[in-house]
Amino acid sequence: MEKIYERINCTCVDCNKPFSIPPAEQKYYEEHNLFLPKRCKECRAKRKETVTMKCVDCNKEFTMTNTNIEFFQKNGLELPKRCPQCIADKKAMHKEQEEAKSQDTTPFVENDEFF
Repeated sequence: MEKIYERINCTCVDCNKPFSIPPAEQKYYEEHNLFLPKRCKECRAKRKETVTMKCVDCNKEFTMTNTNIEFFQKNGLELPKRCPQCIADKKAMHKEQEEAKSQDTTPFVENDEFF
């Protein structure tokens, strides 16, 4: 026996406007093991909008969604100034430098009294 869905009335967590979730949409969310939306369609669309930024290293453009920007702002973090590729390159370079330091066998001399 197939489950019968009825329209669900909700209130958007962002704008507090009422919205409803039709049966077909409920079925879709259930079939894909997704939670029902907490935001109206307009607020969901806003969260998916992107902002284009320019990388300070390579000057290429990269995008961030409004959701990502909100995350940084809510947590008191600065927005990234580098594209994901440059961030990955910097991390790899830093890791290589750390590995090179750990492999350095030159003895450490605290002061030069011994010379």
